[in-house]
Amino acid sequence: MTVLTPLFRSHTFWLVLVGVWLCPGMAEVLAQAPAAPAGGTTTVVQGRGLTLEWMITITMIVVALFVVCRSSRRN
Repeated sequence: MTVLTPLFRSHTFWLVLVGVWLCPGMAEVLAQAPAAPAGGTTTVVQGRGLTLEWMITITMIVVALFVVCRSSRRN
């Protein structure tokens, strides 16, 4: 148990744990298509914005660069 004690005291451990727990739920919410109105027809609108996809891409690139730069050796 003494080996796990520092892990449970770490803020990073809890943030990762909460992130892993929330990510599948957020993916389900963001992937949902809007509900069709009862008895009506749906209209497909072309040219929707890709703002969310760009934000996710940029965030992932920044996180990857941060991790690589943070883990590099400093002489």
